[in-house]
Amino acid sequence: MRKKPLRLVILIALGLSATPLRAQELTATIFGRVTDPTGAVVPGVEVVVKNMDTGFSRSVRTDAEGNYVATYLPIGRYQLTVEAPGFKRFVRENIVLSVNDRIAINVTLQLGEIQETVTITAEEALVQHSPTISGLVSGRQMTELPLNNRNFVQLTYLVPGVSSALPSQVGFGGLSVISISVSGSRTSGINWLIDGGRNVDTGSNLTLFNYPSVDAVAEFRILTNVYSAEFGRNAGGVVNIITKSGTREFHGGAYHFLRNDVIAAREPFRFTPPIVGRTSLKPPLRYNNFGWNIGGPVTLFGYNTQRDKTFFFFSQEFRRIREFTTPRTTVPTAAMRQGDFSGFPAIRDPQTGQPFPNNRIPADRIDPNARIIVERLFPLPNAAAEGDPRFYRPTLPQPVNFRQELWRVDHVFTPNFRVWVRYIRDIFSRVEPGGLFNSILLPDVATTATDTPAVNFKVAATHVLGARAVSEFAYDFSRNQILSDIIGRGKRSALGLRIPEIFPGNRDLVPNISISGFATISFFGPYRNGNPSHSFTYNFTYTTGTHTFKTGAFVATERKFENSGSNPVDGSFTFDGRFTGNAFADFLLGLASSYTEDQVDVNLDLRYNTYEFYAQDSWKVRPNLTLDFGVRFSMFGNPVDKNNLLQTFRPDLYRPERAVRLDSRGFIIPGSGDRFNGMIFAGENSPFGRRIQENNFDLVGPRFGFAWDPSGRGKAVLRGGYGIYYDRSLTGIVLQNGFVNPKANTRVTIDNALLSNPAAGVTRETILPISLLTTGYPFRAPTMQQWNLSYQRELLPNVLFEIGYVGSGGNNLLRLININQPRPLEANRVGGVINLVRPYLGYALIQERQTTGISRYHSLQMSLQKRLSRGVQIGGVYTWGKNMTNASTDRSDAPQDSLNIRAERAPSSFQRQHVLTINYIWELPALREAHPLVRALFGGWQLSGITTFWSGLPFTVVQSGDTLLVGPFPAGGATRPDLLANPRLPKGQRTAARWFNTDAFRRATTTFGTAGRNIIRAAGVNNWDISVMKNFALTEQVRLQFRSEFFNAFNHTQLGAPDATLGVAGFGSISSARDPRIVQFGLKLSF
Repeated sequence: MRKKPLRLVILIALGLSATPLRAQELTATIFGRVTDPTGAVVPGVEVVVKNMDTGFSRSVRTDAEGNYVATYLPIGRYQLTVEAPGFKRFVRENIVLSVNDRIAINVTLQLGEIQETVTITAEEALVQHSPTISGLVSGRQMTELPLNNRNFVQLTYLVPGVSSALPSQVGFGGLSVISISVSGSRTSGINWLIDGGRNVDTGSNLTLFNYPSVDAVAEFRILTNVYSAEFGRNAGGVVNIITKSGTREFHGGAYHFLRNDVIAAREPFRFTPPIVGRTSLKPPLRYNNFGWNIGGPVTLFGYNTQRDKTFFFFSQEFRRIREFTTPRTTVPTAAMRQGDFSGFPAIRDPQTGQPFPNNRIPADRIDPNARIIVERLFPLPNAAAEGDPRFYRPTLPQPVNFRQELWRVDHVFTPNFRVWVRYIRDIFSRVEPGGLFNSILLPDVATTATDTPAVNFKVAATHVLGARAVSEFAYDFSRNQILSDIIGRGKRSALGLRIPEIFPGNRDLVPNISISGFATISFFGPYRNGNPSHSFTYNFTYTTGTHTFKTGAFVATERKFENSGSNPVDGSFTFDGRFTGNAFADFLLGLASSYTEDQVDVNLDLRYNTYEFYAQDSWKVRPNLTLDFGVRFSMFGNPVDKNNLLQTFRPDLYRPERAVRLDSRGFIIPGSGDRFNGMIFAGENSPFGRRIQENNFDLVGPRFGFAWDPSGRGKAVLRGGYGIYYDRSLTGIVLQNGFVNPKANTRVTIDNALLSNPAAGVTRETILPISLLTTGYPFRAPTMQQWNLSYQRELLPNVLFEIGYVGSGGNNLLRLININQPRPLEANRVGGVINLVRPYLGYALIQERQTTGISRYHSLQMSLQKRLSRGVQIGGVYTWGKNMTNASTDRSDAPQDSLNIRAERAPSSFQRQHVLTINYIWELPALREAHPLVRALFGGWQLSGITTFWSGLPFTVVQSGDTLLVGPFPAGGATRPDLLANPRLPKGQRTAARWFNTDAFRRATTTFGTAGRNIIRAAGVNNWDISVMKNFALTEQVRLQFRSEFFNAFNHTQLGAPDATLGVAGFGSISSARDPRIVQFGLKLSF
């Protein structure tokens, strides 16, 4: 490790300031210049900025050049006052500040007496004097726009540069995966924050800890490109939620939203008979979301009578959801269960190589365990009318319960010292009919019950140190847990299965059964997962002349504990049709292409730290030109495991002369070589001690930007910038390394296994090749370069337009590679035993996470925002983007040919080429002066909505089976077919039955297919979410609102992705869609 540069970095960072700075800005800044009527500067003038809701104020003075800067202003409504002898008093009201705002307000004083006042009350759309591209979602948008599932994540769509792969209803709770990309970033590259504190699990960086109630959120801002050196840890966007705080007046409310299947539209593609016991084709639904909140001053027993010291806010929300899902899958017909494949392509007898007579498997040839599994776990088809006699649609219950408490207290000790504390607790529980993290569609087989409690706590103190300096300390603690247990009926002893295990005495579950083209049986759990963390931040800001200096540090200590849950300790069979030509026929005969079993379910407990330092200067070179310079130094400590269970494989340490020898079956000959050839183990032979990778302690991220107001009037700004950003590597990939550590857990893979005796012929002395999950070397920190050039203009009062070019480039991105892949069909010369021809003998599949991924993103982004005036608020964003990459994710998207990764360059899987989103709120006149009957009928109505027009996501056509004998494939990997013609159909010919040209593909049998990755796009999104509300003014301060909300209001069928697997039923057809129209009613009382 290079320690000298590290020491130099620390010294430079500390030398730039006597005190460090926190990592995430939660406040806003106002700056400007004070002049007289002739344009001459007015130095030494007092400028007072006062929060109109809490009474908080900040006083600063102009310098010798007439400049002033007021930093660390909490969000809210402000009044700016300037007083100077010989001039009239200047007052600017209704200055609305949001998180991360940097607003320029220049003041021209008028000659006169100080007792005279010039007041400006017009609200204006203020341009941002910052190179950062960002978008704000206001509290009004949070509460007044229709939100499907009332989840704030959906509102990220209101910001340009955001591309979503999420369903119509964005999930909540610690199990929901949030898949949005921000200006070309990976979905796992986003920094999710609540009040500046971490709110995302670092295992995948895709699941959030807490989902604050939209009625408890003041606003949130998304930083999408070239954000300042204050922000680190992730290389994608930053989503920072700001919770509400109390004010000088009491405010609060209560609400209840409900849904019911009676008022819901029928699901597309559901043509099966009504659910048993019901006359409706729609599954039952009972949806209730209710809660309350209150905030205000603490005024107990005569304390705080001026209402300017202590404030509180409390929110509580509940969800009670009883819904059912009706997905479609494929199961064997009654005839197939008996071995009768009449009407299907001929199946061959593997003993003779000839077709079975009458295409039937004799009853005495059907494996007894296969018969039990089919009869006890596989239901009969019930959806043949949908196009295939094997189709089955279950009705699966999914009960969900959720409860959240959020409280916050703000206290002002003195005008220069304030402290706030905030706490959130989520309690989420649900039942997964198919099992946690599984998409199993067989009723009550692998069902799990899961709880995901989460907490988020933060305390922060701000201290004004004179007229030029401000410091702040913050501490936050966050923690989530996933606690899941299997409650399904998949116990092998209860079913009477007699399938011996290589390592007996585990969970007594049915082994995982994967039959190509049919529903899968797979179990997950019992499962325990947690990610507690402690973060400490401290900041210091100093303003002198035309410079605002910031410098600081961020320190976090984290823990991640998890057991595999999915490790096949009960065994896992794969049937791909290689013996008979039909995967289900292989299953009936008990002939598996492969069998995998783990010895134990490994538990890991990781510890890791993060240290980051930064310094920056905002230099007002001229009154209309600001330059930002900054640099961030990041030190990401790679994890250690409490019990030293981490391992990895290093190809550079593998020695062919020390390789083991294999017998004709592909098993290791005992004593023939080094079984762990090329492997390093934490705490044993690792060159990094208890780690398996070098710490990333030398990451330097420079940032530069400018903001230029050509006219100097604050109505327009040209801005641009460039920065380098780093991702902390996901701890989940290190966990997966440990799950298959051969010293902690032996994983065996057997080719051509028997269902009723998978280890036939394997004695206890026989050593089997092991499969590994590893991290590559060198293991670099994923890096993103970001750049932009944009123009922002106030077209009219309250109307702001922005257009810009936004780009990014990713290097050292994580990707998954099978480094132990043999050449196609080479196994044929050794009887089809793949392990005999792998590059690294003694090992089976080696899935390596390499930092060799790249991405290149270019986009045109536009935004038009009209703030609320005359009862109308409207905003629209448009993005045209192109994101090319050789790997879209870190855990899947493996190449079909790991020896030719250049063939993987393609559009990113989460890139929508066109994204247009419009939101609107229209308050009709209240008619307060009209006749009471007229006012009751026609007054107080409100219309709001979100309209989206998005192009489709790209997808890849693959083929079933392993005809090239190179498998098993890494996660997300598969062989692609040959491409014979243009696979894209003209728009007028695309239907749900045939979305693309299926004749353009041919099964590849001797080489890897020529079809590229992501060469076709799925259907886009054309969706209108509309809310119609009636407001009743019960008193001057109390309002009752009745809401009727319609998601997909026009019930437009928005098709899902087609079946893209060549060789399975339904290839090229679409059997799913986004949600039909959902109707929701709500009642809200507010004061």
